[in-house]
Amino acid sequence: MSEPHNPPAVERVLTFLNSRGVGFDAGVDLLAAPESARRLLADLGLPAPADIEGEQLEQLRRLREAMSDALHERGDLAEARAALDAIARTRHFRYRFESDLHVRLEAVDPDAAAQLIEDVAGLIGEAKWERVKSCANARCGAIFYDPTRAKTRRWHAYDICGNKSNVAAFRQRASEGGAS
Repeated sequence: MSEPHNPPAVERVLTFLNSRGVGFDAGVDLLAAPESARRLLADLGLPAPADIEGEQLEQLRRLREAMSDALHERGDLAEARAALDAIARTRHFRYRFESDLHVRLEAVDPDAAAQLIEDVAGLIGEAKWERVKSCANARCGAIFYDPTRAKTRRWHAYDICGNKSNVAAFRQRASEGGAS
């Protein structure tokens, strides 16, 4: 669902957002159970505590929902920002000034949620967050990164969702034209 040349932070964010069960994995929520959540976090290279459950797991679900809602095509942005703020306030961050005078937010005690918040902050700071989009195929809902110059990509994969949408639209127009 994501491009192989995406930066690691983008890949982490996309995989995390798509862990709710979209596209071919529809209905398979990787944060539904501690075992699958641990595997997901480990696959993302994030700290995956052996005893992840309860509040930790629920907070990761809330973070995923807030991140999804913060996408410009989805949800109430004010509520999404408030939810992200609430989760971020439970973590400690510092600024790191890098050699090229690029400033980066860095978690003091990194855990999965802190790393993902750091990734999103980095994407926003680099003006890349606006390239994270939800597939225009409502039945799919996959989140993808739009690398196009004009930022006009609509589907996570044209051959899967774009083609289906265009054929469906053509058939709808044809049936309306034939019915009149």
